[in-house]
Amino acid sequence: MLAEHGKPKDFYKLKLKGVIVHSGSADVGHYYSILPQDKSWRKYDDSRVTFFGASSFETECYGGTFTSE
Repeated sequence: MLAEHGKPKDFYKLKLKGVIVHSGSADVGHYYSILPQDKSWRKYDDSRVTFFGASSFETECYGGTFTSE
């Protein structure tokens, strides 16, 4: 089945490569990254690198439960 512009729907699917998280306010805060590595996720927070469970994305990244169709 073709989507808009004549491309198949799978053409528009994206693969998450990483997440940058900011905690704090607009005036002050801290950034860290969550990146995939070896079929799991790692949290890079300054000099600390820890395993990150995929089930923690919603709470750790201050997101919600919205998903598109």
